[in-house]
Amino acid sequence: MKIADVRAYPTSFPIPAANRVALGIGTAIKRDAVVVKVTTDDGIVGWGEAHHGRAHTAVAKLIETTLKQLVLGMDAHDVNGVWDRMYRFQLASHGMGAGACLAISGIDMALWDIRGKALGVPLYRLLGGSRKAVPAYAGIPLTHRRLASSFAVVTGHEDATKGPAHVDWSRLAKAVDTLVILMGARSLPRIAADLVAGGRAPSTPVALIRWGTTEAQETTTVTLGNLADPQASFDLRPPLVTVVGDVVSLREQLRWFDVTPALETAMATA
Repeated sequence: MKIADVRAYPTSFPIPAANRVALGIGTAIKRDAVVVKVTTDDGIVGWGEAHHGRAHTAVAKLIETTLKQLVLGMDAHDVNGVWDRMYRFQLASHGMGAGACLAISGIDMALWDIRGKALGVPLYRLLGGSRKAVPAYAGIPLTHRRLASSFAVVTGHEDATKGPAHVDWSRLAKAVDTLVILMGARSLPRIAADLVAGGRAPSTPVALIRWGTTEAQETTTVTLGNLADPQASFDLRPPLVTVVGDVVSLREQLRWFDVTPALETAMATA
């Protein structure tokens, strides 16, 4: 499986005034990104993102010219070998430190995406992680300095033969800011009702993430009250990871894996 093409899409989006973050060097009014697409001769497409480094068009140009020529025809499975070649022939020999590092990272990420797709394994598992990484692929951080300082990862499906349930949902309702619930698709309406009964606001946003980190990933956002409603109809088929908490509201701003219509338009016109 050889690398057949490498493309980079420099993109830029304005940040709504209500979502802008003030840092020591100023206030962010836009979000830049360099989306990297690597295609193999087998037709597998991997996606990555390179940090813009305040020069997103320059980073994209470096990828589509110098680095592309270095990696075309290489084995897409040989992630370390590709990285080493880019390092030796660009970063180590020609300098270009910051820009080269940013550009290399986007290609490296896309190759890992290809490797996971070729093996039929979610990327988090390929890298030795667990499903608690799934919210990041839906654009949801588990903590945020304004919205959440704590989180808990809990199973939503306990073994009924082991006796009384060990998870006290009424206590968890207000014990942590963000709840990540693994599995338990059929139990979610009951769990949501228990959380509301325990004091969690019905308006709390909830994300239902199916097939996280794969091409089939689907994310639906609802409220805790909606999920607790026995008359509501949601697609709660496994495999499912559920995130409960105010951090879910950041999804539209931070989503990256399931490409937004605005990003699709920007890439199509790049």
